[in-house]
Amino acid sequence: MVAKLITRNMALALYISIAIASDLLGFYYVGTMMIVPLLFAVIITNRGVSKGLIVAIAPLIAILVIGLLRVEPNEAVTFWKDLWAFLRIPAGVVVGYALFSRMSGGATELRTIIILPSLVYSYVQLSKFIVDPSLITQTAANIRSVAGNGDVYLALGLIMSLVRVGAVRSGGIRRLSRGLAAAVLFLAMMLSFSRAIVLFSIAVAVFAFWRKRYWKYLIFVSPLFIAGLFFLTSSLGESNSSFTEGTFIEKLARASTEIAISDYDDQQNINLNWRGYESYMALKHFLAGNFANYAFGYGFGELVDVGIYMKLGGEDLRYVPYFHNGYLYLLIKTGIVGLLLYLIFIGGLFSRLSRAQRNWPREHPVHFFTGLAKGALIGTLFMTYIISGLFNKADGLAISLLLGAILAVSRSAPEPSRPQLVKRYFATRGGIKSH
Repeated sequence: MVAKLITRNMALALYISIAIASDLLGFYYVGTMMIVPLLFAVIITNRGVSKGLIVAIAPLIAILVIGLLRVEPNEAVTFWKDLWAFLRIPAGVVVGYALFSRMSGGATELRTIIILPSLVYSYVQLSKFIVDPSLITQTAANIRSVAGNGDVYLALGLIMSLVRVGAVRSGGIRRLSRGLAAAVLFLAMMLSFSRAIVLFSIAVAVFAFWRKRYWKYLIFVSPLFIAGLFFLTSSLGESNSSFTEGTFIEKLARASTEIAISDYDDQQNINLNWRGYESYMALKHFLAGNFANYAFGYGFGELVDVGIYMKLGGEDLRYVPYFHNGYLYLLIKTGIVGLLLYLIFIGGLFSRLSRAQRNWPREHPVHFFTGLAKGALIGTLFMTYIISGLFNKADGLAISLLLGAILAVSRSAPEPSRPQLVKRYFATRGGIKSH
């Protein structure tokens, strides 16, 4: 019993440490050093890995193989970054699964790994406004550069704080603490000015609150969410909330135009619609290849000439190694086959979670968490188009770890109680009839 308790506490500590480190300290410097040894330990000891997990991540392994199948040498630094960008998705799923492989039905543990990192992230973000109150009067772009661009944990934590799941009592103080946590997370998410996180939170909320008993949360939260979004951005004013041009609401309204693939003809339009322009240049580069490039891409390390120099990640670059559009990133690196395998991975995981959800009673918290994970997968499909989804350094790791943890916890249904067994026995014998 003691050994199991220590294992559980160590697993929680390791998971939360990786989640917080990757978000707050920079994934490449801290998170990598934590997740890589764990991945090797799982592979060497073969503990916490099931046949179902291997089948689930098989498409990702195939994508890695395709990306490595390249005859000509690529630019070394970009090659290793691409390799890790594709490797950290299955690595996150495997590590998350392994850490929670002995916690079947551990709803309380799942709640902990979502709520705690989200509150830490929101505290760090909001503390920037406490240290410098004048930050609230600055442009949204300046706010994001100082306080952060938002994180999926804010959306996940907000949804978790609204619902009583797991070993959470329903007393007034508990309810008040959940309400305060929801208010803090909501404010932090709004001040991140992230359209991708807004879309992600909507997708997760729909699937998490899909059951009729949770509809009241959707009905109550949706108007507040929309009203809060408009109030916050309008109160900052047009000049304060502008990114390049226009308010955050205007930027939200023209989101589809900004990410639309198009060849913009002047510098101002390129600046305003950079994601669409870089996507156009990436698609142009892809179509310039041969049949092998169409099928299997150009391999890890490939660079795309965007025709002009742009400041990306603090550097002036003309040859771009990665893109906001994750689907085009897949096409360039691994071709149509790689893109299809990625969609197969998402679809297969969604199907696996759906089967697991049906195995758990509707009243059980794990049923709620599997819905949460399904919503995260659907949200990931949107995020892949906007901010590269699972290939995003911080958000991709967070989602991968969470998917692995929920897969492990939901892998087997609980044993039925004695009353359920008695009822099932008589039902099969015809002794109990429905009226």
